[in-house]
This record gives sequence, C-alpha cells and structure tokens, in this order.
Amino acid sequence: MKDEERKSRRTLKAIRKEKIQHIRKRIGAYSAKFEDGIIDIKISSGPIDRRKVLDAITRLESDTMYISSHQQLTIRVEFEDKLEDDNKISTLKESINSEIIKIIYHENQEIKRIKLISLILGIVGITSMSIAALLSNDKFITFAIQQLFVIISWVFIWETIDKMVFVRQQLVSKKLKLYQLYFADYESID
Repeated sequence: MKDEERKSRRTLKAIRKEKIQHIRKRIGAYSAKFEDGIIDIKISSGPIDRRKVLDAITRLESDTMYISSHQQLTIRVEFEDKLEDDNKISTLKESINSEIIKIIYHENQEIKRIKLISLILGIVGITSMSIAALLSNDKFITFAIQQLFVIISWVFIWETIDKMVFVRQQLVSKKLKLYQLYFADYESID
C-alpha cells in the first residue's frame, strides 16, 4: 500500500515537474519575442475592411501592453487564406495606420478637452477657497457657508489634479502606444 502511494506521489511530482518545464519553455519563447518587440497577428481571410483593421488594432494594443512604448515593434502577419503577398501586407499596414491617425486625432482632442476642463475646475476651486478664506465670522451660518466653500474648493481642486495627472496621463500613454504601432515594421510569417 505504501509502495503504491510513493509511486503515485513520484508520478505526481514527475507530472508537476513536466508541467513546470513546459511553462518555462513557453515563458522563454515569450521572453525572446518580448525583448525583440515581436508581435504575431493572424488576419482572417477575405478583403481587409475597417472592422478587421479595428479588430487588429485592438489586438495589437492588447499584445503590446507590457512592451515599452519606446521599443521598436515588428508585427508579423499571418493571413488565414495563405495568399499573402507584400501588397496585402502593405495594404494592411496602410489601413491600420489610417485608423491610428484617426484615433490619435481624437485622443489629442480629448487631451485638449481635459486641459480646458481642468483649468475651469481649478479656477472654480481656487475661487471657492478664496471665498472661504474671506468668510470669517463667529456666526454659525457664516461658519457653515465657509465650510461649504472649503469642501467645494477641495472637490474642485482634487478633480483638477485627477484629470490633469491621472486621466491625462492615461491618454498620453495610449497615444504613445499608438505611435509605436504606427511606426512598427510589418512582415509576413512564413
């Protein structure tokens, strides 16, 4: 009985070790591609339309999430219909880049909007803080109004900081990723 349990444990250990080795091999393969900035993408058969291009951009953004936006990318394309040629790859690249330009334009518009909103929120916050500073009286109602202005000022100032530091930074990071995809090299998977 104990002999069977030992064999069973050894078998389980051997299976675990084999699985761990398999994972290490896959991590090594991923690491090599990651360090070289290589992304593989498969394009379904048929003509290259806007839906395919937007889907490809979404997949590329997801696949490059952990790659530094300053690293040069090589996008290796595999077409399902196996009738790829340099013309189809250049058409795909041009279609992707055209959509990226549109996305970058809208990201720039959003960044401008956030700057304007942040400026307005900051002005309202500072104005509220100034009003609160001017209100100094021992009466309860004046004190309550003063505290209300203090709270309003902190809310508006925090929203300003949130938009300028956090939201804007996310948009800038996304824009850098889009630039990275725009300047990527495309090649065919043989």
